[in-house]
Amino acid sequence: MDKFENIIKQAVEGYEAPFNPQAWENVSNNLGDSFDQAIKDSAGKFEAPYNPAAWEAVSSQLGPAYSAWKWVAGAAAVVAAVVGTVYITNQGGESDTNQANNNGNSSELAVNTVNENNENTNDNSLVVTENDISEETNDVNVNNANNANGQEIDLAIDENPTNGNSNGSSSDNNNNAGDQNNNNGNGNVVINNGNAHNEVPQEKVYDANAEFKMSSSEICAGEKCSFTLEKANTELIYVWNFGDGKISSDIAAEHKYTRQGDYAVILEVKHPKTNKTLATTKNSITVNPLPKTDFTWEQSDEVIPVVNFINLTDEATQWNWNIRGLKQSTQNDFEYTFRKAGQYVIDLTATNEYGCVKKSQKNILIEQDYNLLAPTAFSPNGDFKNDVFIPKALQIMDDVQFTMNIMSKSGERVYTTRNVNEPWDGVNMNDNTQLPAGSAYVWRVVLTNNNGEKELYEGQVIIIR
Repeated sequence: MDKFENIIKQAVEGYEAPFNPQAWENVSNNLGDSFDQAIKDSAGKFEAPYNPAAWEAVSSQLGPAYSAWKWVAGAAAVVAAVVGTVYITNQGGESDTNQANNNGNSSELAVNTVNENNENTNDNSLVVTENDISEETNDVNVNNANNANGQEIDLAIDENPTNGNSNGSSSDNNNNAGDQNNNNGNGNVVINNGNAHNEVPQEKVYDANAEFKMSSSEICAGEKCSFTLEKANTELIYVWNFGDGKISSDIAAEHKYTRQGDYAVILEVKHPKTNKTLATTKNSITVNPLPKTDFTWEQSDEVIPVVNFINLTDEATQWNWNIRGLKQSTQNDFEYTFRKAGQYVIDLTATNEYGCVKKSQKNILIEQDYNLLAPTAFSPNGDFKNDVFIPKALQIMDDVQFTMNIMSKSGERVYTTRNVNEPWDGVNMNDNTQLPAGSAYVWRVVLTNNNGEKELYEGQVIIIR
């Protein structure tokens, strides 16, 4: 067996029947130049167009004893054998492979060695029957090139017939990426036609629960409400709709309502991949209004800095005034006398019938100190000029109730009065004696303001002669 026959034997052997040299010799003797050209033309329909330079290179490697037509004829025989095997496998028992040219001439290759189970029979021979092989053949068509499922199978024969299979044979399916080529260990090629069932992955089932609790079902405007899930799953998506145009994707949500009204709070639990709604819960919340807190003030007299604060709050039931660090009051309106110059912060906090609270804050400026306008000295010498001592503010106030005490440095009380018309004239009321000049005494006044509250004032005065 020479080099060419050995190549053909390696290419064909391992399919449905072993290579038969005598049968091949009978076929090749009847092949002529026209068949050579027909095979060249037909080969261009497979993996790549016919290339004369490649054709000559293959022919030169086969040796002078055989021309290139024998190599091409051998390739055509391999193609016919492989196509026949694929056709038999897909048809489940059919054993004939037909080749027909465009002129109606045919070359029939009959393979009768395959049973219904694709197993080799005891007669392991390849029978080739020559029927009207014409020298005028112009084309070669391979029938049954498509498998039973209508899938086209491209078969390419390499220049090197050995391609990793145990007997050097090759089968290539280029049109179905899902098909698999396997060697069954007997040198036969089994082709998977891609009918394997691909299972669709099942969508994961989640335990979705949209039930939630609210910190309160009734709140005040501007107050935060907390929303807590009864059962949370961090894999899921939570979408809160608070009913006022605001939404949140937090698992534990908080929200502040700025306006009064009744709102529907809706929670949707969604699938993390499809965004499909898995569960929904709806609750209601009532937002109560805040009181409209406001106030103003007025100063009763430019000399005496007594300030009257006027409450302008609507729809409130309770109030709380606070002059920071100085005074607090729960009255609707109240007054206060500022003793030191400076700027003061005034807070008014109002509460309405719903228990909702709102604060209003303003600043007030006091331009000068105030201590009942009391003089720092007097001269009880009988000249009718500064002969007596009493704070001037007590004389300006109308019907003010007060008590003024004069104390020596030793703590002895030397004078007391509750009448603006009875000022101190420098006499010790205990022994009715005139107190000496140059001495300093402490005065202290406790009065009741228009709020009915006690105010304490004190200072120092010196007797001069």
